[in-house]
Amino acid sequence: MGFLALMPFVLSTIQHVESIFGPKTGVQKRDAVTAAVSDVLNIFNTIQPGGKTVNSSDMMAGIGEIIDGVVKVMNATGQFTH
Repeated sequence: MGFLALMPFVLSTIQHVESIFGPKTGVQKRDAVTAAVSDVLNIFNTIQPGGKTVNSSDMMAGIGEIIDGVVKVMNATGQFTH
């Protein structure tokens, strides 16, 4: 299973957190998404074939950039309007 298999989860988590947290701050929402993705990444690391693991801190830094980018696009297109 490659990283791209995690992308639908990341995207749906962003949307769910946005709908659940609504008017809360962006930091609170980002933290919620990051926590959920981090948990899944830990599971992902345990099931990687061949015992390979992903550098979690590097991966989470990259995922943080993806979260920020997706939220910027959703805000710019009016899909997140809180």
